[in-house]
Amino acid sequence: MGYNFYFSAETWTLLVALITLILVYAYWPYGVFKRMGIPGPKPVPLFGTMLAYRKGFTTFDEACFKKYGKTWGIFDGRQPVLCITDPAMIKTVLIKECYSLFTNRRNFRLNGPLYDAVSIAEDDQWKRIRSVLSPSFTSGRLKEMFDIMKHHSANLISSMKKKADKDEPLELKEFFGPYSMDVVTSTSFSVDIDSLNNPSDPFVTNIKKMLKFDLLNPLFLLVAFFPFLGPILEKLEFSLFPSTVTDFFYTALKKIKSNRETSKQTSRVDFLHYTCTCTQKHNILSQAMIFIFAGYETSSSSLCFLAYNLATNPHVMKELQEEIDSTFPNKAPIEYQPLMQMQYLDSVVNESLRLYPIAPRLERVAKATVEINGVVIPKDMVVMVPTWPIHRNPDLWPEPDEFKPERYAYWPYGIFKRMGIPGPKPVPFFGTMLAYRKGFTTFDEECFKKYGKTWGIFDCRQPVLCITDPAMIKTVLIKECYSLFTNRRNFHLNGPLYDAVNIAEDDQWRRIRSILSPSFTSGRLKEMFDIMKHHSANLISSMKKRADKDEPLELKEFFGPYSMDVVTSTSFSVDIDSLNNPSDPFVTNIKKMLKFDVFNTLFLLVALFPFLIPILEKLEFSFVPSTVTDFFYTALFSDIIIVVHTFRVEWISFS
Repeated sequence: MGYNFYFSAETWTLLVALITLILVYAYWPYGVFKRMGIPGPKPVPLFGTMLAYRKGFTTFDEACFKKYGKTWGIFDGRQPVLCITDPAMIKTVLIKECYSLFTNRRNFRLNGPLYDAVSIAEDDQWKRIRSVLSPSFTSGRLKEMFDIMKHHSANLISSMKKKADKDEPLELKEFFGPYSMDVVTSTSFSVDIDSLNNPSDPFVTNIKKMLKFDLLNPLFLLVAFFPFLGPILEKLEFSLFPSTVTDFFYTALKKIKSNRETSKQTSRVDFLHYTCTCTQKHNILSQAMIFIFAGYETSSSSLCFLAYNLATNPHVMKELQEEIDSTFPNKAPIEYQPLMQMQYLDSVVNESLRLYPIAPRLERVAKATVEINGVVIPKDMVVMVPTWPIHRNPDLWPEPDEFKPERYAYWPYGIFKRMGIPGPKPVPFFGTMLAYRKGFTTFDEECFKKYGKTWGIFDCRQPVLCITDPAMIKTVLIKECYSLFTNRRNFHLNGPLYDAVNIAEDDQWRRIRSILSPSFTSGRLKEMFDIMKHHSANLISSMKKRADKDEPLELKEFFGPYSMDVVTSTSFSVDIDSLNNPSDPFVTNIKKMLKFDVFNTLFLLVALFPFLIPILEKLEFSFVPSTVTDFFYTALFSDIIIVVHTFRVEWISFS
């Protein structure tokens, strides 16, 4: 019996139109890179180039890099993704235009309760959350958590030793995974779950569920194929994250936060403590969850790769052990400061992260159409930086597949080249300091004219990034001043000036600044106006005497003493009259203080061999002459302060 497939003309028209629409929808986005003149693998309708991910991101990215060069285009479903490996383009996307055009990461939607997490939030919301979180990750905060990390490290070593003593092979992920979990939960919320000995703890099992994400997840593919369904699915409360997992963590974190608020204990040194008073409750919980997810897998994988590299390179392990033994002789307890100064350890960790980068891809979304290095990037296009092929690029890394921490021994002189930042060629040991003989201003102006808005120089081995772009300056000196760029460079060997406001760091600097700031209000300055008038009158009188004799004026001889008189009078109410007394001890000692030479032997010794700093500080070496500091400390404390407190003299000054 045959079938009669008879359709009316209207039905055939609708069918043809439907098929045409489906084909147009399936193929429409795949011409964007061809129009841009950018090569790339051929996409499959709807899937794009995602099917090639089955061989792994890193393998796919490396194959594309070798085949297409520094720039290529791929498609995640219908979403075009521009892949860049050129250092100059990467610098523009991730640094120069980060806060203007490339603020946001790709948002797959369906984030459930994590919609306001720092890695998902966008634009002003992201900036606000980031400004709240940044102070929690300063070196000072991490130093406070060092004892927590030491405690869990001791547990890790003990657990590994038990198995090693039985001569059994170690599955490192079984140790480093729980260790990372213990450190993250302890430093985040002061919760000690001891997952090394309790692998079935709910925190551990739920983290593992969260990390089991499949790119071929039906819900993920549905959003990738038909992104217009995203808002509808969000309204229906669909989420890419398992609700049982997010519910568990939100319930646990709410309970921890509630107990924290009702508890009288205030001496907490964890992430939750530093953020509780800074942002909304839901915000705190979202950031806490992201902190767990981001810290667990990355840390444990990094440690596994590090252990593998050391095991397969015994000569590196031997050299590292020698550095450890010299830093902590006779199995001395690990201390934070000496650990931070272990250069070879730092090189080993850097080299391990280079060979096996934990973040295989970095992504940003263009907020507007922009041209970078001749490539016009349309609005809403995802720009992706594949770290694996960059880290194994032979143009940047000689013998890229070899584990060679020694390459970082000369890291300072190669850092700007790898960042794609121009600058004058450094001289071994001295860097670019020899050019300072022509003067800082002359040297800086020459660099600006030759290299543009940004360049790199070296003060001996210390890399220095020079910026003149107003947006970057605003970020460093204003936006992130109190979070990431609080401290000035510290050359150490400061003698008794170690706690001066321009040398102190982090919390100590904030405390000193809060004490000093009220002394510099407009009201305080107004009170001192008569003092300045008095010394201005003396200045004019002294200059007039010389002018009346028709003699030339060496202005430094007048303005120097005048400045000294104003500063000492307004600071300590001490009238030294240095205009008429150029040999006053205040004047002579100030001049000694200011006679600093960049090519000072002690300064060069520290700049060339920074590992000598702790020894020189122990021996009480100082850049500031001891005779000068002794004089001022005697003058300020023994004479001035005692007089003020003894006789209750009501002086108007900063002291």
